[in-house]
Amino acid sequence: AAVDAAIRGGLMNGGQSCSAFERFFVHRDVHANFVGRLAARVAGMRIGPPEQATTDIGPIASPTVRQRLSAQVDDALRAGARLVCGGRCVDVGLEGAEAFEPTLLTGCTPQMRIVAEENFGPVFPVIAYSTLDELMPMLDASQHGLNAAAYGTAPASLVAWMQASHRNWYLNSTPADASNLPTRLAD
Repeated sequence: AAVDAAIRGGLMNGGQSCSAFERFFVHRDVHANFVGRLAARVAGMRIGPPEQATTDIGPIASPTVRQRLSAQVDDALRAGARLVCGGRCVDVGLEGAEAFEPTLLTGCTPQMRIVAEENFGPVFPVIAYSTLDELMPMLDASQHGLNAAAYGTAPASLVAWMQASHRNWYLNSTPADASNLPTRLAD
């Protein structure tokens, strides 16, 4: 369920949505399984023109966004993140249109640009944690907080923090889930 939700939440409009998830905090006990399953899914996505039914990821809206995504990924790699898949701009077969491959990075930290800044693209920076005491300061390190989701069980302290710090938050669902569409704010 968490991998499916990461894809639905992270790839809303190809990741180019204000409501798309942009960072993924994963408990160390499930980290390897989550990353392996997510990598298998995103590495197989088809890039192409958006009007083709077989396309999973279409072009990025502007060259500025593509350049920012590339710079953020490069910064993460220089700072010690590991590229699991993706990370490149690719031609989609339309004049002047490029997509950014769905990109999965592990070993990310809150200080990396890919985590600290909005990326507005199909990027999955994964940050591992072991305890709630370790997680909470990392969550608070971001200036962004439009949407958030938790999968599994959520302690009362996490629920209270999510309600206080995010305009929208979801427990075991995403803004892209059909049950949430009637209440979702427009991007």
